[in-house]
Amino acid sequence: MAEALSFLEEDLTCLICCDIFTDPVTLKCSHSLCEECLQRFWTTQDVPQCPVCQKQCSHDEPTKSLAFRALCESLKKRKPTAVSGDVCPEHKETLKLFCFEDQQPICVVCYTSKKHENHKCSPVDEAAANLKEDLKTQIDRLQETLADLKKAHENCVKQVELSR
Repeated sequence: MAEALSFLEEDLTCLICCDIFTDPVTLKCSHSLCEECLQRFWTTQDVPQCPVCQKQCSHDEPTKSLAFRALCESLKKRKPTAVSGDVCPEHKETLKLFCFEDQQPICVVCYTSKKHENHKCSPVDEAAANLKEDLKTQIDRLQETLADLKKAHENCVKQVELSR
């Protein structure tokens, strides 16, 4: 059951925010994204396009599906939180903390051990939220850079055409 949910979650994950779709929309190219993520992505583009395959789109193109949305909401309700069910192989304790130095979840016993002495740790849910926000910020920066590079490329192409 958990494995089936994992595969379903992969198919229902937005490639922009890396979370299960919220208000999913589907483009004519068949790629799906969160409506808000798509709109935010389009603000960085001169011409609306699919962030996955770069096919040109129109602002009125994304279609909503109530069934698709309901499926995503249902999956969110069934999805276990973070790594709450996972257990430390060494101490058989629940993994409740995330060690930033070792980039892995740890239990409270590990946290108090010499192995993680002076390591920066925080609750798993908090660390996941912070890392997700950092990732979103990096994606936004990369999208801006991509938009700038596309504009520069267009200018270069225009210059080449004018010089002929």
